[in-house]
Amino acid sequence: MRDHKAWLRARLRALARALHSADPAALAWQLVTPSDGAAAECVLQGSGAPARAARAMAILAIDAVARDQE
Repeated sequence: MRDHKAWLRARLRALARALHSADPAALAWQLVTPSDGAAAECVLQGSGAPARAARAMAILAIDAVARDQE
C-alpha cells in the first residue's frame, strides 16, 4: 500500500509539472488526499459515489491549473 501511494504521488507530481503548476508537490497532495478519503468512504458506503466526487474535485483542480497557464 505504501509503495502504491508513493507511486501515485510521484505520478501526480509529474502530471502537475507537465501542466506547469507553480507547485507540483502541493497539487499532487491536493489530488491524492481526496482520493484516499474517497477510497475509504467507498468501502464504508459500499458505493462508488465518493470516488466520483473525488474525481470531480480533481478535474476542477487540474482545470484551474490549466487556466492559470493560459
